[in-house]
Amino acid sequence: MAHIRDRPVSLGNPVVIFFQTIGDAVSRYLVGSRLCSEAAGGRAPTQSRFRSILFTIVFHGYKSWKRILRLLFGVTTIDRLARIGFLAELRNSRTETIEVLMVRRAQWLIDCELILSRELAPERRQIEAFGSGGDASTTGSGDEADEYKTEAQAIAKQICRKKQISLVGDISFAYLFLTKTVMRILYVERVLYETVKLSEKEVKWNDEVERILVETYDCVQARATELRMPLPAAKPELDYRGGRNWVALGFQGANPADDFRGSGLLGMIAFRYLCTKYTTRSVQIMYESHSAEDVVDMVSTPWYSAALASIHITVMLTRLITAGQLRMWMLLCLDDDVREQDMWDLVLALHAHLLSRFHTFWMAQVKDGKVRSVMDFETCFEAYATTVPGDLAQFPSMYALFRQGHGIDHLCGSLGHSVWQIDAYFEINALPFQRARAQPPTKVAAPAEAASSGPGEAIELTDIKKKE
Repeated sequence: MAHIRDRPVSLGNPVVIFFQTIGDAVSRYLVGSRLCSEAAGGRAPTQSRFRSILFTIVFHGYKSWKRILRLLFGVTTIDRLARIGFLAELRNSRTETIEVLMVRRAQWLIDCELILSRELAPERRQIEAFGSGGDASTTGSGDEADEYKTEAQAIAKQICRKKQISLVGDISFAYLFLTKTVMRILYVERVLYETVKLSEKEVKWNDEVERILVETYDCVQARATELRMPLPAAKPELDYRGGRNWVALGFQGANPADDFRGSGLLGMIAFRYLCTKYTTRSVQIMYESHSAEDVVDMVSTPWYSAALASIHITVMLTRLITAGQLRMWMLLCLDDDVREQDMWDLVLALHAHLLSRFHTFWMAQVKDGKVRSVMDFETCFEAYATTVPGDLAQFPSMYALFRQGHGIDHLCGSLGHSVWQIDAYFEINALPFQRARAQPPTKVAAPAEAASSGPGEAIELTDIKKKE
């Protein structure tokens, strides 16, 4: 979407925008509450009676508003959204405007309908069954698109029958858009399901884990050496696993696998992706956080463990998935020719981006005197974590789309919404540090910073799953 980044967005009808903004906020609240409740087994134990009553009131108001819209337009909500999305797609193909974001918003709202509608509960269960039945080892297979398309067409036809969407010869404009939307939802459902499952898998030190972590360490060490700030060597008396100084990466002891208890296999995959793809920024974070220093004054020096911060980010991502906040963001981010591999790229790049932004946040807190030692890390991280859902939630909102005087840059904010944007963010942020540590050219070729060709070197997901 680089071709529309600097193009201004018209304000549109303020009254329409007002009601659509309220509707977006209500949909986001209801979906988040419903998914959190379902994750807790149908009832959120921490939910107060007031919040339960509030949800009931808002939900009934939402249903009443849908009935009013159906009387006004003469079609169901899903039919109306599908028609709007299809027309927005046509306009986008001709003029390449902000309409692409309107298409994404329509798809997100259809996803909300599938989650909240009792009538469409069987279709939603079918989507969930497809997601939970997938295996990431099939990623990139030649028949992947056909598998998703066939399932999406079947579900879209069921929705059309229930919602009285007219079909001419088993097809209509609304049906075509609905099929594409369901296909995107299936991709999101499968990858988010796999993400949560990976976070639940225990990491134990074995040959495969050793290979992955040693390669990660060696990649960081090679780049750090090139920048004239090599990591401290492992002390023989401490018996580090794999003969590497894991503490220099921000782990707590000689066995880094022990630190992934809270994030599972997903935490290790995400950390490896960060270190192998955005290596310069990783080295910078490890030194500025004082993780890589051999001796740190724990009383007077603010510091934190980089690897543990990465694990904290992974845990936060799984919670955002449970709350339905990450799926909403991903529905906007995906391109039309999406594959499962693209989804994994997006999730892992988001993890890296969030960690980098946390480090910037922590540095600002240190400068302001709010962080004085490692004891302030948890408080600092919690303060940062409260800002993330708002960044994720701004993208589909009508207010963000049509805020006067702003274009795509306002919509993106400081959080990238595609892998190429996140790559650009890291490239820009690493330049000052890289120039400050630059060496005169030598005859020895420097190791490539981003040797990965996929998410965490294809996430090593296929190999790991086969070995299990």
